[in-house]
Amino acid sequence: DAMTASRAYMERPFTPDSVVRYMLENAGRLFDPDLLRLFVGKVGLFPVGSLVRLESGELALVVDPPAGVREVDRPRVRLLEGGPDSWRLGEERILAAGPSADPRNRVQAGCHPQDHGVGVDPLLTRHHLEETDVT
Repeated sequence: DAMTASRAYMERPFTPDSVVRYMLENAGRLFDPDLLRLFVGKVGLFPVGSLVRLESGELALVVDPPAGVREVDRPRVRLLEGGPDSWRLGEERILAAGPSADPRNRVQAGCHPQDHGVGVDPLLTRHHLEETDVT
């Protein structure tokens, strides 16, 4: 959490997926490999709040971790629509539910929200409010 938070001394915080990657690269030195395996099994390679580009070229926000440890790279996402000044939440997609050969169901890379003018916190809030309204 500290690595992903905005700080006065850090102009550009790390993305959630880059923190997970750092932890994996330092497994056995800075992080207990067994605990890290459990952690990644719960949060996935792209934790909630990660901005990702799918292999289809679509930009998406991770809204839920993957359902199981076999799908750590295939979370539940909401596609983003619009542009840098007015991003909106679009279609929800459970990447693990579709065929892995389909580029719409695979993450190509994590993205930095600042590069796309995306405010992650307001979008996640909107997503959770919409979920609450439905239930």
